[in-house]
Amino acid sequence: MNGCYAKQIGWLAVWVMTTLSIVAADEPEWKPLFDGKFPIHWRGVRMPHFPAQKWTIQAGMIKTVPGVEPVDLVSRERFTNFEFAVEWRLAPGASSGILYLLPEPAKHRPEGLEYVIQDANRPKGEAVPPEKQTAALRGWLAPTNVPAKPVGEWNETRILVLTNHVEHWLNNQKVLEFELNDPKVKEPLEKLGNSLNVEKMILRGGYLVLRHTGTEVCFRNLQARHLPIPESAKP
Repeated sequence: MNGCYAKQIGWLAVWVMTTLSIVAADEPEWKPLFDGKFPIHWRGVRMPHFPAQKWTIQAGMIKTVPGVEPVDLVSRERFTNFEFAVEWRLAPGASSGILYLLPEPAKHRPEGLEYVIQDANRPKGEAVPPEKQTAALRGWLAPTNVPAKPVGEWNETRILVLTNHVEHWLNNQKVLEFELNDPKVKEPLEKLGNSLNVEKMILRGGYLVLRHTGTEVCFRNLQARHLPIPESAKP
């Protein structure tokens, strides 16, 4: 290899590395919402503190205490355009959910946009409606081709919100997407009250909530990142 050609290769390598560094720098960073030890990013709904008698910290997980009067967890931070990722595991017969874009909860059992987490195996063959299966928008929209793992195994959920657009992911597969101003979402949401106004959600964002149903569910690797407003959504 002559010296001129080697120099060109060297400059090409520098350009590639510099370009990759710029791309990486532009990529929004993920922020851990739990370090495996201290749940400082979470508090009980309508509480200033973490409800230690309702949830426990165990082996790097946030885990519900089954059989007690449930108290949901709410994030201390608000999110507008964002992506949230978490791994979860259910005990047999357990269920949970992840609420998002929620205003400050007015009730101890808040309602709103909820990503369902559900054990699909019911006693006596009882069927779970599609809009209440894992990764559904609870009660309103059903997911498709859900790659849920069996009870006792870890699943990964991602929720992406970009102004009016929402996506539900499960185990690296997109299973549901919708627009917040779709009448199938907007109308039943706003009927719930509690300031669940789509325009305000898009503009102001809201909190994340981890649902406690009195059954056993574990969460780990909770993280989120703020995303830039899409160009198409800017005034």
